[in-house]
Amino acid sequence: MQQDTKTCSTCKEEKPLAEFGKNSRRVDGLQTWCKSCKRDDDRIAQARYRRSEKGKAYISQYRESGKAKAAFDRYRKTDKGKACANRASAIQRLKCPDRIKAGNAVNHAIRDGRLPRPTSSTCAYLCGRQAEMYHHNFGYSAKHALDVVPVCRKCDREWHQSKKLAIGA
Repeated sequence: MQQDTKTCSTCKEEKPLAEFGKNSRRVDGLQTWCKSCKRDDDRIAQARYRRSEKGKAYISQYRESGKAKAAFDRYRKTDKGKACANRASAIQRLKCPDRIKAGNAVNHAIRDGRLPRPTSSTCAYLCGRQAEMYHHNFGYSAKHALDVVPVCRKCDREWHQSKKLAIGA
C-alpha cells in the first residue's frame, strides 16, 4: 500500500511526499525532515558557521580574492546591482548627513589645494602602505571636517570594525 503523506521527524507535521527531499539510503527513498525544516536548519548552521573563527577567516579570504571582486564588479554593472547601490547611497545620506558633508568638505579642500591628495603620503597608522583616503579622527561635525589623517583602506576598515566591536554594534 502506497502512502501519500509522511510525518516530519522535526516539526511532527504530516505532509505530502513532495515536501520531502530524496534520500536513496532510506527505505522509502525520502529524507526524514521536510524541506522547510531542512531549510531552516541549514540557515541556522550557515549563520553559526559565519560567526565562527573559521567561517570569518574563509569569508575574509574570499572577499580579498580576485574571484569575489570580479563577481561583485559584474553584479554592480547589472540593473539590480545599480538599484541596490542607489538604495544604499540614499539610506546612507539620510542616516549620516554630517558624514556626507564632511566628505564633501575634504574633496573640496583637495580640489582647492588646501589638502594634498591622500595618495601622496603613507598610511598614518604606520602600516607602511600608500594611503588611499582620509579618515576623520574626531568625527564628522563641521568643526572637525578637515581634521583628517591619510589611511589605507585596510587600516580604515580595521579601525571601523574595532570601533563596532568596542561599541557592541
